[in-house]
Amino acid sequence: MSPHGISSNKIDYLCTSRKWRTSLCDAWAYRGPDVGSDHYLLRATLKLKSLTITRPFAVEKLKDPVVVNSFILELRNGFELLRNTCDIEERWADTRAVVNNCAEKVIGRRQSTRKEHWIQERTWWQIDERKGVKQTKMQAKTKEVLKEANRRYAELDRKKVKKLYRRDEKDWLMQNRCTGGRES
Repeated sequence: MSPHGISSNKIDYLCTSRKWRTSLCDAWAYRGPDVGSDHYLLRATLKLKSLTITRPFAVEKLKDPVVVNSFILELRNGFELLRNTCDIEERWADTRAVVNNCAEKVIGRRQSTRKEHWIQERTWWQIDERKGVKQTKMQAKTKEVLKEANRRYAELDRKKVKKLYRRDEKDWLMQNRCTGGRES
């Protein structure tokens, strides 16, 4: 407490593991929330690095004999160009680079797909539309816009998305039951 009794300073502690100590940029104390304690809400800013995830190779393309033959030919050409070294580490690095380059060139990377493969495209369109309405709802500046966005979101959620989702699930289960559990 200061001598004139108006302002006060308090030291608050923020616990982080050693892993994040160099990423901690700044911390603030907020007096806003009243939780019946003498502690204040703390907020911290961390500097994070995004991790790039490489997609796996599309090895399912190797079921095609034409692709297999072109992959083998590309590998042979790549291994002919390798330099002969005595160091095992250099040889391994060169071999790995040749295989990765050939796989990248011939079969490519696996394309990402949505996890729920049984959901029809019309349902995905409705889900994307609902996401857009939710974004509008979150950014609403006036009560009228918020009320309309809430109404539209509830309508899309209840009447369209969930209904289509259940229908797709039922159709997929019936189709799977008829095919004996094999994936279609």
